[in-house]
Amino acid sequence: MSTSVVALLVAVVGVLGTLTSGFLAQRSAGKTKLLELQYAQHQSATEREEARQQARLEARRACYVSLNQAVRHHQAVLSKAIASLQRQDLGEHIEEINSALKAQRDTYAQAQMVASDDVMDAAKYALDRLNRVAALVRQSAGGYRSEAVHDDARSLDAEAQNALDGLLRSMRSDLGVTGSQPEER
Repeated sequence: MSTSVVALLVAVVGVLGTLTSGFLAQRSAGKTKLLELQYAQHQSATEREEARQQARLEARRACYVSLNQAVRHHQAVLSKAIASLQRQDLGEHIEEINSALKAQRDTYAQAQMVASDDVMDAAKYALDRLNRVAALVRQSAGGYRSEAVHDDARSLDAEAQNALDGLLRSMRSDLGVTGSQPEER
């Protein structure tokens, strides 16, 4: 091979190298940009999902707070009424019991839309106990009074208190709050 052919080959390889390097650099930059875009989309989707999960958690938390307040208030009103059973002055408590029951029902209806099955099971049990106490109190307010009714009401009230503590534990567990017990009374 002559020197001119070698020079020509070197020149051709140089030009091809220069042209190819630009193409390869452009292709590499395109791939990098595509990877960055895919990462940003993935990151955005992850953040949106985390925000949705956080919103659901906040909705459950707010609902559980309302439910806890309503059932605790209902239980407190019923406990006051039970204390009045012996004095036989229940008339003043019936309206308050009915108001507390309505608030409890409203918050229970909200909980049905956001609460887990475990929480709903605990709520059904606790509310059943509260409703039984309320039925006994109403029965007494209607004129049927006996020492047995008072004892039954106190016994059911204690069961209701335990059921409410179980409901609270279930709600706290569902929210991821662990390692704590309901407040001692």
